[in-house]
Amino acid sequence: MSFSVRVSVVLALFVLKTSETNAFKQSPLLVKETAILDDVLAAQHQNLQEGQTPYGSSSSEMPPTDYKRVTAGDLGTARGTILKSFMGRDFYAFMSIPYAQPPVGDLRFRNPEPWEGPWPQEVDGDYEATWLRAKCPQISLILDVISGREDCLHLSIYTPLLPEDMEASSSLPVMFWIHGGAYTTGDASLYVPTKLMDRDVVVVVVQYRLASLGFLAGGIPEAPGNMGLLDQIMALRWVQDYISYFGGDPNLVTVFGQSAGGASASWLQLTPLTNETAPQNNGRQLLHRVIVESGSALEIWTIDNNPHESFQDTAALLNCSLDGWSSEEKVECMKTRSYKEVTRASLVLYAQDRITGGLGFRGLCPVIQSELANGNHSDLEIVIPKDPRATLELGEFLKVPVMIGSVRDEGSLIIGLAYKDYLYPKNHTPNDTDFMRDQALHMIISAFGIDDKNGAITDTMQVAYLPYATMGDWDTMVGGMIDMGGVMFLKAGLWELVHYVNRVAPDEVPVYFYSWEFEADDSLFPWIFLSMPDIPVPGGISHADELLYLFHLPSDLDDRQKVMVERMLTLWTNFAICGNPTPDDGECQSEEWKGEIEKWQTFSLTQPNFMLITDTFTVAQDFLTRWNYHRDVVSPTTQAVSSTVEPQVVSKEEFDQQVHKTKQWQLATGILTGLLACTVIVAAALLGTLRRKNNQLA
Repeated sequence: MSFSVRVSVVLALFVLKTSETNAFKQSPLLVKETAILDDVLAAQHQNLQEGQTPYGSSSSEMPPTDYKRVTAGDLGTARGTILKSFMGRDFYAFMSIPYAQPPVGDLRFRNPEPWEGPWPQEVDGDYEATWLRAKCPQISLILDVISGREDCLHLSIYTPLLPEDMEASSSLPVMFWIHGGAYTTGDASLYVPTKLMDRDVVVVVVQYRLASLGFLAGGIPEAPGNMGLLDQIMALRWVQDYISYFGGDPNLVTVFGQSAGGASASWLQLTPLTNETAPQNNGRQLLHRVIVESGSALEIWTIDNNPHESFQDTAALLNCSLDGWSSEEKVECMKTRSYKEVTRASLVLYAQDRITGGLGFRGLCPVIQSELANGNHSDLEIVIPKDPRATLELGEFLKVPVMIGSVRDEGSLIIGLAYKDYLYPKNHTPNDTDFMRDQALHMIISAFGIDDKNGAITDTMQVAYLPYATMGDWDTMVGGMIDMGGVMFLKAGLWELVHYVNRVAPDEVPVYFYSWEFEADDSLFPWIFLSMPDIPVPGGISHADELLYLFHLPSDLDDRQKVMVERMLTLWTNFAICGNPTPDDGECQSEEWKGEIEKWQTFSLTQPNFMLITDTFTVAQDFLTRWNYHRDVVSPTTQAVSSTVEPQVVSKEEFDQQVHKTKQWQLATGILTGLLACTVIVAAALLGTLRRKNNQLA
């Protein structure tokens, strides 16, 4: 499908409201299923971004619809709506339910405070949960538009069944989704789980603070860092208290996320705040399974190693950094700035890091809070008290089943961003052969914080990932760079994490590893790079492409892709139910998987199994074998100079042809030799005859 056709299809599906779910008939907010559509509609929906209802400032203007009401204890009654799943099943949606106090005023930059008291009574005494409210503040990477507002700490609940639809003692497993977006973008409108609603699970989609508003780390309680992660933990506590009113089982919660959301899911397994021993958890463990998609707590981009410098730079950008000011005074000053000013400062931090060759996470991601953990702050909740590797070595993490993996071409995102934000602005286009030959690989390696002083690492990477490339020729280099970027971006971190877990807790934590390598026309890569549609980087099987088969994201699925939807739903929800994507018969109430999928063998140090997900689902060993997919695509273009004459290897067919030609030559030369011999004999005979005649005459 061409890019223009893809855009037309998606606009038809989303803007004309003819897609899978009736949600689009209730609220323009739900039309915003992609970042670019969100940007295009931003100006039109400015009233929504300021917190108004979709149909004006009065909720009484909401159009008629099918409502469903749920009373949740002391919170009151929420009015939800009824939508249609991918396969046409009715399900209930209760959207944008507050789980924490709005982090405004003095609560800005602080750890979240739980929601207190009943919900606002907006319509006939009910809280209106039929539409998605504001996202957390963020700036478009396509247009210069800041959207969202600080009152954004909401979660949305989707369920095919409510308690009244089930037996008294029954409930559904809960799947708690954390969106990605580099800790700077993303919101609930992107992840309406129309496909997951064809299974008996409750899906909760959480919004959390982003960028500087969510991760400013001043080393003080007024700005402790990791607020966005603690938002997620606060939402999990809300789930423990209230999800049973919506048919969910608080004792069977699977946290899953992708990219920064996958890293967040990993952090939630490592933090002490999800354990039953955390005082605020009232003896309850907050999660019971983890699905980590394309990101982990061990990635280079998921920790800011210099938060003090990032804090000072943020304060300076907001004109809150006078000489002699303490960190507390700087934070007080930053609280007086509008959320738009703070968000724009985050973008400047991102841009500065990118243009200098960084990944764009500095000052905008989690931090290790060791100073606060060791200080006199007994009432302050610390999300990351120590280095994650130390936490793993000590076994101080939740011993719960883990499903974890990545897609084949994770690196196309990294190389694409490097080209868009660093190479292209500096005029290092594919025609700059000198830069591509001498500096491109070193630039990528430096972006991951590696100080390659003597070039040894760069040379090693070239041998490992670009052995057949013509250095300086972008077209032959880009595939190997995608492989290398994907490994450095997140594959190596994922692989390291599962090795730690299996070494420390081999019998307590079953690990199900996967590599998602399903090829199809539909991809999110063109949407991510819509501002540069002719980017010279092939997307391949790109970062986040697997989400097309779980959520309502822009795609036009054919029959083959629909089979993938069914199989992924089976594995993902089986894991949520059983802690095993392919359980044995009678092990639990799971979807049937036999006959279409191999039994998923767990990973171990001695048996490094992983599921290779293509059109077929097959178990393979050693994920490292998938790290060089593009290496052998490029044919050698130059011959090595050697003083030794090497034998020239030919195929059997070529050898047989050569033998045939040799025999023909031998036959021809034999005949010629015979003819020549006969000629010589005849000539000698004639010469002898002539001599005898001459003698007789004499």
